Amino acid sequence: MRQDESHRHEADESPPSHELLGRNMRTLEVRGSRDHLWYVPSMVLFVRIQECVHEGGMCLQFTRGAICPRSPSVVDGCASPSGPQTPRNPSCVFLRSNAPTKLSNGMSIPDQFEFYPDTVVQFVDWSMCHLKVVLLCKGRGGDAASYKPTRDESQWWNRRDALVRCVSSFLHGPWSTHCSSRELVLLHDEDWARIHMQVADPAVPTQLLPTEQNIVAAWKAAATSPATSGYAAKDKPASPWTCRVERVASSSSSTASSSAVQHMDSKRQVLEHLQAHCSLEFLRSHGLNSKPDVVLRKTNKKALVEKWFQWVKANPSPDASSLSSPSPLEAILSDLLAVPAASPQTKILAGVLHESHDAELPVFGSSSSTSIAAADPNLHVVLFLGAVRDMHPSENKTLRAVCAAQHIPLTHVRLGPVAEFTSKILSIVAFHHARGVLGPALLQRTTTDASSSSKRKRIATSTSSPTRAVHVFGSVPLPLAALSADLDARQSALWRVVRVVVATLYRSHVMRAGSSLAPPSLTLLFDDGGVLELTQETLVGSLAEAHQAAPTEFQILRALVKTRDASAVKNWKDDEGAAWLVAAAAPFAALDVTHETGDGALVDAIHAMPEEDDDIAEHSRTLAVLVSIESTTASHDALKAACAAQKIPVVPSCILSAATTVDVEAATITMLQHFVYQRRLFGYVASVVNASKKTRKDAKRAKKAAKKAKHTHDDE
Repeated sequence: MRQDESHRHEADESPPSHELLGRNMRTLEVRGSRDHLWYVPSMVLFVRIQECVHEGGMCLQFTRGAICPRSPSVVDGCASPSGPQTPRNPSCVFLRSNAPTKLSNGMSIPDQFEFYPDTVVQFVDWSMCHLKVVLLCKGRGGDAASYKPTRDESQWWNRRDALVRCVSSFLHGPWSTHCSSRELVLLHDEDWARIHMQVADPAVPTQLLPTEQNIVAAWKAAATSPATSGYAAKDKPASPWTCRVERVASSSSSTASSSAVQHMDSKRQVLEHLQAHCSLEFLRSHGLNSKPDVVLRKTNKKALVEKWFQWVKANPSPDASSLSSPSPLEAILSDLLAVPAASPQTKILAGVLHESHDAELPVFGSSSSTSIAAADPNLHVVLFLGAVRDMHPSENKTLRAVCAAQHIPLTHVRLGPVAEFTSKILSIVAFHHARGVLGPALLQRTTTDASSSSKRKRIATSTSSPTRAVHVFGSVPLPLAALSADLDARQSALWRVVRVVVATLYRSHVMRAGSSLAPPSLTLLFDDGGVLELTQETLVGSLAEAHQAAPTEFQILRALVKTRDASAVKNWKDDEGAAWLVAAAAPFAALDVTHETGDGALVDAIHAMPEEDDDIAEHSRTLAVLVSIESTTASHDALKAACAAQKIPVVPSCILSAATTVDVEAATITMLQHFVYQRRLFGYVASVVNASKKTRKDAKRAKKAAKKAKHTHDDE
């Protein structure tokens, strides 16, 4: 290729920009003639190649015109860097990540390609993939009357609060140009209705937050729509969500109801199902037509299930189909695994997520995706997991049968050794998707024999292990008096406070005694000096004892208001500033979290480092995490000043950017917890602190040596 800049086509303007915009393919028209040729445009593309987290790169596909490769780093045919090469295609070449680069303005890879007239170039990011997550839920998703957006006190019903958090964590979680598309499907086990949700453009900030009221309103609008398939309804003009409800035929729906009672968790659910589907005469004859509380005092779940089977057996009609009828689940799963307008190059991969699986997603350490073959840009990943419940054996069996029949690889993996809220699992999935490692890691799992997988890592339980705790300090840009459970007062900052509380203090299962991880703590600092100190025991435990275990927005805010009103007045603006708060936590270091665009050093280092050893500390350790909620406040600066005054090392870090993550505070805390569970965060922080100490010591030694040399020179 001509390297003289004068050979570029001066008549044309600068080469068209082709920043990666979150799609699996970009098309550029390379203009010029045989005598006036464009260089490969845009430095951004080849910087991206260098930053790829696997040994992959970009595929350059040329759909018309011609190209003349002039480098051994270019391989004919579209091929994975470490996989088998596809049949030779003279119009497609693969550019390896180790291709020589020259990052000069306007020139990226000189002496690599010659473009001939009318060539169209398509740039493909091999770490990108389409992602769909299917949550198997309880209840009736197609029942529009059950969605009550303004019934703030009862969003715990059917755990709608948990499903809303799943929307927040997944659709409004980490996002990047590695994400081709992302879809969330809620599949309900009573009527087999499924809610499909997507965000029109996750990279664009939205003014309508994914609160319980807004999401439930979107579901209600979609369920109310007369269309039953393919209808995209938005709850209001400013809504960022595309939401539709897919229903099965009425006969299949009642079949779903017939089998659903076997999976219901409580006798109240079974009774509600009976009262919704059985005739009044049947209910009266069995004493089931009274108010639920009256009936439930006189019966149990087993008896109610038997009553339902009696009804089904006596009424083989469209309103109550025979139990021998085939379940619609098989057809639904087949539909969910299908890809519209699939091409011969389309690849589909299914996965089941659960912490009980032995195989772990290989994204850390020696098994990380730096050694994984690149994912195909035509890869469609479909993940299945239970929402607020585990998948039933019958559901797993049906999924295996469907995947086998369609020759779709199915892998069973876990994200870590700790059981978590479904919403937090989805936040981690979204993070790996945004980082570009999800597709490659899942592809590796499908080619790895499960029996040869590494032994399952467990959280250390030795009492001699150092106890490690995370204490989150959240700076709130509101006065303490602004705390309110009133739905009309639920502004952005209060929604984010709720998300931070749930992300920090809530877990699916409390860590057992003897664990090396202590329960987390959270301190909220308000603009007027007010302070709320919260622990897992005082908040989560007290709500559970009051039968308010579901962390709905209303229940969390009401608990915070009660804590504020019952607590002694504390003020971080007193004479000592925030020093007493930092001293009470006694951290060995503080992680100063920023939501601005950073260099990603923490994330890169944690993914590359080995699992930390128990002897990383000689005593118990607490790590302070300083997080600004929505915007940086004076309290955040006061905390950093207090750490400096007490000689506590402060490590700046950026996990996620607020520009691409709406749920940025909760997602950041969730990922930090995940790094702790993976036994990597404390090791990383300790290494940074130790390196900083060594640098200071070396500087002092050098200064002393220079001073000594100067004295020696003066004496001479």
